[in-house]
Amino acid sequence: GSTLPISVSFTPMLSGDNFDSVVIYTADGSDEGAVEDRVYRDADNSWRIVYLHGTNDATEGNIVVTPHTTDMGFIWPGQSETAFVSIRNHGDNDIEIIDVAVDEDNCSDGFEVVTIPAPGTILEGDASTVIEMRYEPTEFDEVQCKIELTSSDPDAAEIDVVFKANNGDNASNQAPSVVVYSPEGGLRHQGWGDLEMDISVSDPDQPSNTVVCKVRSALQLNANLASCTPTAENGRITVQVPMSYHEAGLDVLVVQVTDDSEVTRYVSVPVLVNVDYPEDDDDGDGFVTTDPMYPDCDDTNGATYPFAAEVHDGRDNDCDLQIDEGTDGADDDQDGMSEVEGDCNDNSASTYLGAPELQDGADNDCDGIVDEGTSAYDDDDDGFAEVDLDCDDTDPLMNPSAPEICGDNIDNNCNGLRDSQEPCVEVDSAPMIVGMVNLNRTSIEEGQATVASVQVVDADGDIVQHLWESTEGEIDDPTAGTITWSAPEELPSEYANGNLYRIYYLGSDDDGNQVWAFQEIWVYSRYSLGDTITKIDTAASSSCSMVPASGALGLLGLLPLLVLVRRRES
Repeated sequence: GSTLPISVSFTPMLSGDNFDSVVIYTADGSDEGAVEDRVYRDADNSWRIVYLHGTNDATEGNIVVTPHTTDMGFIWPGQSETAFVSIRNHGDNDIEIIDVAVDEDNCSDGFEVVTIPAPGTILEGDASTVIEMRYEPTEFDEVQCKIELTSSDPDAAEIDVVFKANNGDNASNQAPSVVVYSPEGGLRHQGWGDLEMDISVSDPDQPSNTVVCKVRSALQLNANLASCTPTAENGRITVQVPMSYHEAGLDVLVVQVTDDSEVTRYVSVPVLVNVDYPEDDDDGDGFVTTDPMYPDCDDTNGATYPFAAEVHDGRDNDCDLQIDEGTDGADDDQDGMSEVEGDCNDNSASTYLGAPELQDGADNDCDGIVDEGTSAYDDDDDGFAEVDLDCDDTDPLMNPSAPEICGDNIDNNCNGLRDSQEPCVEVDSAPMIVGMVNLNRTSIEEGQATVASVQVVDADGDIVQHLWESTEGEIDDPTAGTITWSAPEELPSEYANGNLYRIYYLGSDDDGNQVWAFQEIWVYSRYSLGDTITKIDTAASSSCSMVPASGALGLLGLLPLLVLVRRRES
């Protein structure tokens, strides 16, 4: 009639359901050995399992910003682009956004914050908000804008969010083009009035009226004479080129067009100002082979003369003893490759087709991707680069926003903790038997039955298939979670004082993981469970189930006991 209290504390280390058990044994023994001082174990219920179940749903708040760095691409003046950055609380506890502020010293003109969380914003578990940034450039310069986010997350109290645009070289950029409809080469301009030029400018990557177009004198003044940037989007423009500053003689007017990626194309027109053609000018370009200062190197071709615009035609158009320099067919940066051979930036020796990629904001290998394979690029496309705290940029399942997976020995969320060092998610885990195989009676007589059961948990939610076996006796349903085991109707004569039997259990989940255990039960002859105490030698068995060690939850250690059983002497 007495009561013995047992107190159990619960300090979970894992999120979700936690299971364990306490096994309570009865035993017999004596301090002095006198019969009147002995205590006796329960004859047919020598031990009992108390199952424990606790739940830990509250994990710490965990703020995740995706992405930390946003490249808004190449945007020319007159256009605009909008980008979004997600701020999510991946934990269960609330996170306070203390402040989100633009770093004025690191934010170029043209950026405009459209949406930003207010200071003091509370993000509940799994809630999110956004930063919306708009950029409209006034010039085609490399720009960025940094926003500083401060929160109550103890692991990431301060996070920098960076937006950038027009960064590095635009590998997809195509060169502008320019056509001079008039005047034709070799024009004789009489008087000192303006020379009218009819020009068409186009660029496949930007509006024609956003390029920079200039007309300059190459031979006489070596200076810019007029702007030819189109005012209309179709790129057609008529330009009045002042000639009042010229001396009488020959000049070369060069039309120079540069796009926002700083790629330039040229067209040239030779003009004779208030003079006649030389008598020995065979191609009508105004130049002759006998000129001591500017000889024509090919007087049979009107497109070849000193200061002519070099074109990719295999000729020395400008008579400087170089062929195709400054065109797509020349290796201008001496890296061994021209534009037509795959060099996407022939002004940089570190940029050509197949070059090693550097962390410099440029497409060094000309594959259309900037900084891939470096710490500045998100190589696994999970929204994070190494500079954004991605600890393995080859695995999209490892990044600051990834869930921590239990049992894989990997720091999935890149916070320096692995597996059950923090709340984690079970994936493809093996089933686990809580405690051991339970019996409603631990000792029975011939022909009697006991109920055997297991409490099996599978952390990733798989359905567990059950299978029972025994050395002898009968199992009513070998595939059930709870079975009835019936002892043999009659013990062999050599086991008149009782025999030990085993019941085996095997659990399998949908992923092929297995767990097994066994339990032992004493069976005695009929009417033998009585008041007389007889010690049975059980040195070869401990009446404990054998459960493989689990990596997820630890079971309580069990002390081996000397098992005493009762029988009635015949």
